[in-house]
Amino acid sequence: MSSKLTWVAKPSTDVAKAIQLAEKSSGSILIAKTLGPLSFVLLEEDSYETHKVNLGELHSCECSTFQKTEEPCVHICWLLLRKFKVQPQDESEISRAFRFCNKGLHILSF
Repeated sequence: MSSKLTWVAKPSTDVAKAIQLAEKSSGSILIAKTLGPLSFVLLEEDSYETHKVNLGELHSCECSTFQKTEEPCVHICWLLLRKFKVQPQDESEISRAFRFCNKGLHILSF
C-alpha cells in the first residue's frame, strides 16, 4: 500500500512552534486518561479543556488547531516529547523517532 502523503525533511513553522510550546508546557498539560497504548485524553490545566489524541500512522487530535490544519499540534508534540521522551534538541534523534509530513507526523520507532 503506498502513502498519498508528501514527506518533507523538516517540520513546518507551525509544527516547530507546537514543539516549542510542548517543551515549555511541562505542568500545564496532563494525561487525564489512557485509552490504549497510543490513545490518550489530555487535560489542559489552565482551561480545563480535554483533547483526545491518537498516535499512529497518522496522528490525530480533537483540538481546533489540528482540525483546522491537520498538522501536529501542541498536544501531539507534548505526547511525543513528554510521554515517549523524543529529544527535540537532537536532530538525529528526531529523524530516527519520527518523520514530518504535510498532514501528519509519522512515528518510525521509539
